[in-house]
Amino acid sequence: SGKRINTASDDAAGIAIASRMTAAINGFEQAIRNASDAQSMIDTAEGAHDEVSNMLQRMRELAVQSGNDSNSDTDRQALQLEIDQLLTEIDRISERTIWGGKTLMGGETGGPTTLNFQVGATSAAGDQIAITIDDTSSDALGLGNRGEPVGVRTTAGVAYDSDSGVLSLVGNPNDGDVITFDIADVEVSVTVSDVNQYPNTAAGVAAQIKSQVDTVIADDNNIETLRGISVVDNGDGTLTFAQSEKVTIDTYSNTSQTATISEENGTITFDGTYTGEALSVNINGITVSWNTSTANDGFTDDLVGTAAAFTQALHTTAGLENVVVTDHNDGSVTIRQKTTPLIDGEEIAPTKQSDVRFTYDDTDTITVAGAWTEGQQVSLDIFGETVSFTVKDDDSYDNTLAGITEQLASAINDAGIVGLSAAKNSSANTVTLTADVLVGNGKRNAGATTLVITSLGNVASGEVRLHDTDVAVASATTDIGAYTEGLAFSFEVMGKEVSFVIGTDGYSNDKEGVSEQMKDLVDDLNIAGLTVTTAATQTAGISITRALDGTATTGSTVVTNIQSLAADEVVEPKLSGSISVATAEEAADAIDRIDAALVTLNEQRANLGAVSNRLDHTVTNLSNVNVNLQASRSRIEDADFAIETSNLTKSQILSQAATAMLAQANASKQSVLSLLQG
Repeated sequence: SGKRINTASDDAAGIAIASRMTAAINGFEQAIRNASDAQSMIDTAEGAHDEVSNMLQRMRELAVQSGNDSNSDTDRQALQLEIDQLLTEIDRISERTIWGGKTLMGGETGGPTTLNFQVGATSAAGDQIAITIDDTSSDALGLGNRGEPVGVRTTAGVAYDSDSGVLSLVGNPNDGDVITFDIADVEVSVTVSDVNQYPNTAAGVAAQIKSQVDTVIADDNNIETLRGISVVDNGDGTLTFAQSEKVTIDTYSNTSQTATISEENGTITFDGTYTGEALSVNINGITVSWNTSTANDGFTDDLVGTAAAFTQALHTTAGLENVVVTDHNDGSVTIRQKTTPLIDGEEIAPTKQSDVRFTYDDTDTITVAGAWTEGQQVSLDIFGETVSFTVKDDDSYDNTLAGITEQLASAINDAGIVGLSAAKNSSANTVTLTADVLVGNGKRNAGATTLVITSLGNVASGEVRLHDTDVAVASATTDIGAYTEGLAFSFEVMGKEVSFVIGTDGYSNDKEGVSEQMKDLVDDLNIAGLTVTTAATQTAGISITRALDGTATTGSTVVTNIQSLAADEVVEPKLSGSISVATAEEAADAIDRIDAALVTLNEQRANLGAVSNRLDHTVTNLSNVNVNLQASRSRIEDADFAIETSNLTKSQILSQAATAMLAQANASKQSVLSLLQG
């Protein structure tokens, strides 16, 4: 057989050792296959990521092309057609990249895919490798069309179902979120971070919470309080908590009354002689104190009443809210814990305040709320002009909301928007805007017609009026007649110049035509918050009203597109919608969003590549261990062919030597006989 050990009787200890080694060898061989399969699975996902990356690069190229005004609207529509098809293919790849029947990149339901690979021969945690492959659909990459607001962040919290013991992560975890809750009055706190080993996903933060819970439970200070509590990570952003029914019961204090305590069964049986006295017993390390029945306390003056009084006392003792006691009405009670631990609050929100945010409600005031956050970028548009700044620790403003409010007012003033000023209000985190609609004097060329500016400043309106000085004007209602062709006029609205020349331009050369021309020119400035109408008087001209108070008939507002890029809430967020290249502005936005998607995708690819490389070393190490383990087993149960061959050779030599000696002896005898016969 080639075996040194064929039955247990050959080497009882050896066969046991060899059998154990065989189990390990078989486990290592399967682990090698597992690791190779895992690598193939990861490489499949990474290959799909590569193709998604190629499509994103092509989409970015199309967006850059669309940003050039050499393209007509029809050209941009053609570019959009290809982008739409690429987005559809990204979603299809995300849904249909499958290995062994398992979707790898979000699937039809979206969300990350968590995988655990068994790469060792035992059940130890160190013999497993867990990875998470994030959803790569167009929506998850910020390019889709489900209409979620860009910049809106829902901070993470947890919700706990006390019946099932399941704690679920709610909201979207973000760097800096602090999730805090109590287990049996013991605090558990975790901080979401971009730089720890846990990804900022529901599954990642749940794993972080479990790790912290395990640490809290193992703390010597919590041994009694959290005795019997355990937690299991379900791998999907939820944790299941369980608690042993068994309680600890000890240190019964009494004078003459006795009690039989069975901690194993969780029972206390009061016995002995009933006397009125103070009693106490420790349940889970917490002292429950009560008095035996007294007159008019509602309990009978016997051992049954003592048990009932104890039951009431336990229910009112802090820290034992999760302990259930059953009074058997015979002087005995049974004490059990609920099978799910007590976790405070049905929904526990993060303790972190939201980042700074700004609101504007069609008044002259911008309100600052939230909390100061280092590195936060803020931008908003006022009268169509962009105002932006970054919250920093090393600037000249206090690290408070008041400091940010001052910084906002300064940024608005530094933006140089003509006719606009901003000031922080005392004792409030608000900024008041003041705007003069019409700034500067009206101008005309040499001629008879005069352009008059009436600036009403803070009353939010103004007029541009026309007067004919060459015609006798009896009153303000006199028709000013016709205008001379070639007369030129100019005036300023919010710092933007308006100029025109009377001539053959499609407008009649009278007060109505000139007034309409002025209105159209101001409208073409596209200044947010302004309403322009032709003047009602026969002096002709236009009336302009700014919309700071929200009374403009157009409903437009001066302050728009307020964005706080690190905020939990963004006012009037831009919908993520499917990226568009229909205009140069939308193409620029598409480039930014595709760049962000590439960053997200590249991080995922780097992670998968790192794990794939790790598995190379895992397989090499497993192969090395397996080879040496097989050699060790061989030395125990296999025959040593060198020794056995040597023994066989020796035996054959001895046999051949003996035969030769016998043959020689026989030959000698024959020789003697031959001599005698001769």
